[in-house]
Amino acid sequence: MRAAIASLELFEKHDLVHAVERKAEQLATMLEELRPLPNVGDIRQRGFMVGIELVEDEPTRRPFDPKRRIGAEVCSRIRRRGVILRPLGMWW
Repeated sequence: MRAAIASLELFEKHDLVHAVERKAEQLATMLEELRPLPNVGDIRQRGFMVGIELVEDEPTRRPFDPKRRIGAEVCSRIRRRGVILRPLGMWW
């Protein structure tokens, strides 16, 4: 109970809901730069949750063969570039 109350106090103290809304808008703007890339079929976003559909052929939206593990390769390269995902409560 104390942990839950402490979490709610942090949400209020740091105006976390509004901070996340503002940062989600900034993220949406940055994601727009990816839309024209040839292997991006679609980008879906809800707040900080983002799904980027990777396709082998953009006009037909034909997916990559799963055996190629393209998604795993993209994630691996992103991590090597230093992208670190943090828990939502850490974004103030």
